[in-house]
Amino acid sequence: MPEMVPEVVEQKFVFPIHYRDELLAWATYALEPDPGHSGGVVHSLYYDTPDLELYSQKRNSEFLKYKVRLRWYDDAGALPPDARVPCFLEVKRKIGAARRKRRTTADLPAAVLAGSPFDSPEVSALAGVALEIGFAAQGPLVPMALIRYHRMRFVDPATGARIALDGEIGCQAVNRAFLPAEAPIVLDTGVLEIKGTARHLPPSLEPVAFLLTKSSFSKYAQCLEHLLHPAGVRI
Repeated sequence: MPEMVPEVVEQKFVFPIHYRDELLAWATYALEPDPGHSGGVVHSLYYDTPDLELYSQKRNSEFLKYKVRLRWYDDAGALPPDARVPCFLEVKRKIGAARRKRRTTADLPAAVLAGSPFDSPEVSALAGVALEIGFAAQGPLVPMALIRYHRMRFVDPATGARIALDGEIGCQAVNRAFLPAEAPIVLDTGVLEIKGTARHLPPSLEPVAFLLTKSSFSKYAQCLEHLLHPAGVRI
């Protein structure tokens, strides 16, 4: 059964990646490590239509936007090829400022995730599952880009907000049948993400606020922007 993820206020702040060590040092001092998962590498395989409709929704700041991704946390390349890797298929829908996310689980072979997931029938078949858990069809979905980044997770002791510090954000591979682009690439931007009940920066992070810029940053859209428009205007 798909899981409805409770709605929270999600805020994103970007920063030049050379400030990451300063922000990490402050977060380590002022916040508490997440008791469940304090840090690690995140892999997200993003789906899109062949004409990149979901990317265009973000780039054009459309009122209704979707995001469909398959996410896993294990290093599939370090596992036996036939090992099953727990993954989450997520459908995020944004209508104006309102956000909804539904997700379900899927176990996929390590060899598929560590190899070329774009050619995998199991990975492609999950596009149909996305329809079942909330994606409104605007065209066939295909696996389009594999995004990888390193995330450190914290909890703000005063507010209970969950805070993630992301760096080394990059696109590892793309579906060359639809994206005539060269990967891998790594962005020169980091992201601080806050999930809680407030719509402002927690007081614990105010001393480093001058390093941060509030943004509706999308890792998928930003990576595609660099791949498709390497000398153009970024979103």
